[in-house]
Amino acid sequence: MNTFKLKTHTSPPGRCGAFRPRLTGVLLSVIIQWVLLFSWLIKPANHLQAATGPVVEKIYWVETEKVQSINKDATGAVDLLVPGLSIGFDIALDEVGGKVYWADRATYKISRSDLDGSNVEDLYSLTASDRPFTITLDVAAGDLYYASPDSKTIKRAKMDGSTAPVVIYDQNDASAAPNQSKNPGIRDVRGMALDVAAGIIYWTDRGSGDDRVVRGSMDGTMVPQLLYTQG
Repeated sequence: MNTFKLKTHTSPPGRCGAFRPRLTGVLLSVIIQWVLLFSWLIKPANHLQAATGPVVEKIYWVETEKVQSINKDATGAVDLLVPGLSIGFDIALDEVGGKVYWADRATYKISRSDLDGSNVEDLYSLTASDRPFTITLDVAAGDLYYASPDSKTIKRAKMDGSTAPVVIYDQNDASAAPNQSKNPGIRDVRGMALDVAAGIIYWTDRGSGDDRVVRGSMDGTMVPQLLYTQG
């Protein structure tokens, strides 16, 4: 997170004639402090998520306002692929189709482009109540999964944007570990991973002192299983 220090500068004490300059200096300093504070509050902290694969020769990442890449061996320059994002929050690769996908939580969009940054497409334009925070792909099935802490859901859609997203898990789908009571359903999912061969989706769910690792089925028919609780 970006940090800064604030300092107040005033004129040294003097006679009454110095009162107005001192007051003006203090007022100006206070105004500057508030402007800096407001700017800091509205500007998102830098956020990085990276993705790569066995086929591509590069690693790709989304950094708040842009998608970039570099060779895996760190040779060559950083390539700016897609500028102009608002708050890019997650990224995923389709090596077979030659596409890079990303989620922008400020514009509520899930988008993609070719691996060189060309042919940008907005696949899903969502809403403020369904901001996409994390995405993952089942390339073989052509499915895209995304999670939103606003709607408290995990949804499945098509990688080409051809179908409306479908809820597979939500806040009412309580998870349970063997011999334990059930826990609340989806709250704030910040990471997902797929075991496509087994048809299993794993996710991390952030809470108040009880962050969890949970798994379910990729079609949403399995009762979620709690694997780990922190706290």
